[in-house]
Amino acid sequence: MHHENLVHLPTGGRRSSPKFRETLALSDEFQGLPENVTHFDILKLVKRVGRELGMTERMIQLLEYYLLFTRDQDWSANARPIVYQSLYKTARDFGVGERQIQKLEQTLFEIGALTWQDSGNHKRYGMRDEDSGDILFAYGVDLSPLASLYPLLLQKYEEKQIRDAAWMDTKRQISGTRARIRALITELPAEEQEKAHTHYLTIAYSIRAHMSLESLRELLGKHMEMRETLQQRLSESARAEDNHVQKTYIYTSKDASLGAHKYSTKNTPSDKSDTCSHEDISFQESVAAGLEGK
Repeated sequence: MHHENLVHLPTGGRRSSPKFRETLALSDEFQGLPENVTHFDILKLVKRVGRELGMTERMIQLLEYYLLFTRDQDWSANARPIVYQSLYKTARDFGVGERQIQKLEQTLFEIGALTWQDSGNHKRYGMRDEDSGDILFAYGVDLSPLASLYPLLLQKYEEKQIRDAAWMDTKRQISGTRARIRALITELPAEEQEKAHTHYLTIAYSIRAHMSLESLRELLGKHMEMRETLQQRLSESARAEDNHVQKTYIYTSKDASLGAHKYSTKNTPSDKSDTCSHEDISFQESVAAGLEGK
């Protein structure tokens, strides 16, 4: 009779995976934080740009909760920042079930922010030296992989600062362009102002903090386009007015010239005969006749 030797592998506990092995390797290679960097610096970065790495508000809260359990010496070389508080106690502090805490931890693990140092029965416990405060042994949530995220967190924060500055600059440009548009509308002919104002209201909505830089730049483009359209319209109107004034001046000048010509007389040399009166002429004739008689 043939008998098969069956090997029963242990079941239960945490499953091994490439990601799990990767985070354990990061934990083994942990040599402390960079010089002049503390775990509180990492916490600040997590709170400012953690969302850009896929962290939710609840995940950030849990990570902050765990970070506050650690001490400076836990983040030095030859140490590990392991939080060994029981899962039950953590769940109680958050007012949720243990399963929900495990889900949050799993997502943080997938991001690369933590791993686990498990005991044989997967209970979380540990002990610190009463004098130095150093961890003597601990099983629980290992935060050392978070140190490897520091360069990425810092990069995201610097990018966010640049983006925030560009966001504020774009917002200021929109505000200034809006003031200019409103002023230009008042220069339009009365019959065109209402239509222009109605169009302006379609882009003059409130700017909210949640709006992206891309959407803000698109909104600025619409404002710039309307401003240019209004300026062009007013320039055309000004040119038309100039042409009208110029033509009116030409016609008025011609009329004045024609009138002056109509009422002018041609000057001829005078022999002063036209300046003598009738009596003077008769006297001159009688004197001439008397002289001839002599």
